[in-house]
Amino acid sequence: EEGCRRVEVVYEQLPYVVDPEEAMAPGAPVIHDKGPESRIVRPENNVVGEVHGEIGAVEDGFAEADVVYEETFRTQRVQHASLETHGAVAWYEEGEDGTERLTVRSSTQTPFLTRRALCALFDLELKQVRVLAGRVGGGFGGKQEMLVEDIVALAVMRLRRPVKLEYTRPEQFYGATTRHPFTIRVRAGARADGTLTALQLRVVANTGAYGNHGPAVMFHSVGESMAVYRAPHKKVDAFSVYTNSVPAG
Repeated sequence: EEGCRRVEVVYEQLPYVVDPEEAMAPGAPVIHDKGPESRIVRPENNVVGEVHGEIGAVEDGFAEADVVYEETFRTQRVQHASLETHGAVAWYEEGEDGTERLTVRSSTQTPFLTRRALCALFDLELKQVRVLAGRVGGGFGGKQEMLVEDIVALAVMRLRRPVKLEYTRPEQFYGATTRHPFTIRVRAGARADGTLTALQLRVVANTGAYGNHGPAVMFHSVGESMAVYRAPHKKVDAFSVYTNSVPAG
């Protein structure tokens, strides 16, 4: 404790951006300055993924409408707050071919994706890693992230003994990912009898400092929400955007 008190920390404040609209604007700080191999769609504008599409001619649909409704909706950043926090235990055991195999029991929603990620991270073959996932105590999408499995795996490799790590509730709030804050601009046209003539969405999703599932969540948000409405004219513009904030799941 005395050593900690004697440590002097000097912070250098770098340019930052926390609003996704500002992050896309010219001149905004670039959060991930990477090349095409990164699969970031437009790193210079902090856009990790985007989708644009139109069926019919949406402006014609609005011209046919008796009424046009426009509104902007916003969702806040929330923690998934599953009853069971992120946790994993790992150990070595003998594999089917008699060789050593790393086994990880996790509260993950995606055991096979987690296994592939561990293999890529530690340069292992698939047969060298086994991920077990029983009944998950709540996930809601938040348990698709690998947050503790890599840590216990590394510890097992170094210590050669079983290792367990489970987030406390406070750690879950400040150390785990969140849901994506969305800004959704809706424009809908309809006839007097309630028939939709046109539907248009502009969606901006704040994925935080890292992409994680940002593009996938964005694609689902517009694809499935548009599909449930019958309208001859539809248009979507959606963006998943990096900001200097907590990564979303």
